[in-house]
Amino acid sequence: MKLFGALAALARSVVLCMPLACAASAWSQSVLTVNLKRLAETNACSGCDLRKANLAGLNLMGADLHEADLSGANLARVTMTGSNLSGSKLIGANLAQAMLGGTDLRYAQLIGASMPEAFLTRANLFMANLSGARLPGAKLNNANLEGANLRGADLSGTDLYEVRFVMSDLGQADLRGADLGAANLAEADLSGVRTDAQTSCPDLKSAPCRW
Repeated sequence: MKLFGALAALARSVVLCMPLACAASAWSQSVLTVNLKRLAETNACSGCDLRKANLAGLNLMGADLHEADLSGANLARVTMTGSNLSGSKLIGANLAQAMLGGTDLRYAQLIGASMPEAFLTRANLFMANLSGARLPGAKLNNANLEGANLRGADLSGTDLYEVRFVMSDLGQADLRGADLGAANLAEADLSGVRTDAQTSCPDLKSAPCRW
């Protein structure tokens, strides 16, 4: 019940609006309340509408949220180790310092997501869209990013050791200070990537990297 109380906090907020907008907002809040209750009771809510939900700091380890819409949600410091977020929408979500080790994020939409210092070791991000996402200082070592879209992403200071970037799009990505040691960049698009003297290259040498 404590978990539900934390999950439902956002849904109890009062919204000041015009009649039609208020009705739509009330319906949206009602849906959110139902979905948060379902998540609290079952640790699962696949395909649910959880847009702008406040889940910050919660323990949702092993949760099933595949194809859920978490766009704009606050997931800062959340623990979702081993969870299923495949096909989910996390557009513009706050995932700062989130624990996502071993999480299934295949085909997830993380466009413009804020993920500084997030823990994504061994996460599966196959074909995920992280274009414009911010991941400074994040840990993605041994993660699978095959076919992922990371165009314009901020990966500065990120641990990318042994990451699989096969056929991924890293165009215009910021790799300053990133550790790309032993990363697999076969057929990846590296046009316009930014590196500096602190970048560790796939051949375990310092920048400039020989892609």
